[in-house]
Amino acid sequence: MSGDMSRQLSHMSEASSMGSDCDSSEDLDEDTEKFYYIDTTDDLDIDCPSKTDDPEYFEFEPLQLIEAEKMLNEEIEALCMKLKVHPSMAKMLLLRHNWQKEEVIDK
Repeated sequence: MSGDMSRQLSHMSEASSMGSDCDSSEDLDEDTEKFYYIDTTDDLDIDCPSKTDDPEYFEFEPLQLIEAEKMLNEEIEALCMKLKVHPSMAKMLLLRHNWQKEEVIDK
């Protein structure tokens, strides 16, 4: 039985020594990382791009729900008057043609 205990103790000591090797390699990796990956953007002259640098940029203000409903209802009413159809038919036509009123009128 004492032989088994001594084997277990030797295995435990080997495991602890291996663990310390792993710890030292982790420390070494952290030191290497700190050496090679230092943030050196201080010497770079990087400006934040302004909004006007993007040719596709434009300012907009999103519509509120009430404003959007009002605008769509005006489109439906205009199409009703132009084609002399019921509002439900005008809405269906506008939905079918992605709310392109001119496209509906041309057809």
